[in-house]
Amino acid sequence: MTSFIPFADTMGIDSQHVPADPKFFRLVALYATGTNGIEATAAEIARFTNAGVGVVLIDQSPSLSVFAAGIAHVAIADVEPGAGTPTTVAEGVLAREKKGLESTIYVSEANLQAAKDALHTSGADSNLVSFGLANWNLSQAEAETQISSDQSLAYVQWASPSSNPLTVLPGAGMDLAVANVDLNIADLTWAARFLPQPTFAGPYWHSLGSETIAQYARSRGHTSPVKMLSRSYEGWSAAQRREIIDKATEMIVSTVYP
Repeated sequence: MTSFIPFADTMGIDSQHVPADPKFFRLVALYATGTNGIEATAAEIARFTNAGVGVVLIDQSPSLSVFAAGIAHVAIADVEPGAGTPTTVAEGVLAREKKGLESTIYVSEANLQAAKDALHTSGADSNLVSFGLANWNLSQAEAETQISSDQSLAYVQWASPSSNPLTVLPGAGMDLAVANVDLNIADLTWAARFLPQPTFAGPYWHSLGSETIAQYARSRGHTSPVKMLSRSYEGWSAAQRREIIDKATEMIVSTVYP
């Protein structure tokens, strides 16, 4: 069963309207390129990352050169009038593919097939490409249904200031027309790549959901979890590190991001 996560996207100048609070949005999409307040500043991005909100960046330049360069978190290519084209996005996808990077293409429903055709012609690996589909005036539930029925979709942008002007922006106390923010729903598997990752502090992992490491140790048959915890992360074997990372990742996806 597909799990979902909502996220907002907006121009840098309007990002102040989106609450930097994981209670409302665990992920936001901002712009890596653009003029007149479109491109997000470092301070605008930091407002979210410092609050524990993930950020994914969009390249909306005609050349899509920043997307093609494989810069971290610039993972979405904007294909629409004034931005990228099916041809430039195919070139960008191929450039990223050579670096082992996945790509996401934001496109309208009317232009989706043209983008897919360009990718097919280019010989790009479809397994490394997903789509963010602009299909406005839906409900969130309808958008979720669309994602569930099409494995190529990473997310659906279901509400915009023009299509859903009176839809309220969560946590902001204003509607989309005033905030100038779009609403999206994403497949959690895709979104998880851009969410803040848990970190180690000594032997303790701070994002195990409701289970402590001691409880985890007991569940794995350790009669003396204190002995396990007495060693630092650096002292664990590669297999032990992989085991605790895999277990914690599973908990994060199923518990922290239900």
